Amino acid sequence: VYTITGSRQYSQIISFTSRQINELKTYPNPVTQQLTVQLPPLQRGAVTIVITDFAGRRISSHHLIINNQRSLNLDAAHLPAGVYFVTLYFKDEEWKTKFVKQ
Repeated sequence: VYTITGSRQYSQIISFTSRQINELKTYPNPVTQQLTVQLPPLQRGAVTIVITDFAGRRISSHHLIINNQRSLNLDAAHLPAGVYFVTLYFKDEEWKTKFVKQ
């Protein structure tokens, strides 16, 4: 960042957390009917799964209680063809991946 006097100043990085996109997987990809979401290793608790389209519009939202589950099945038959994103919220964490609907 340059100050008003033209000198250079650097801001301190406080923290940065990155989730690998491959921690949340979907298959088959592309999908026609049923989408399987392979979950990251999670304990028992409430999760929210949100499907958005490429423009960021929320298509659907699912609130579930999981108990060491490794995957969930979602109906994708009603979706028009296109690119979508699945976002999984668990406690204060978030995972995101994309899939294609044929």
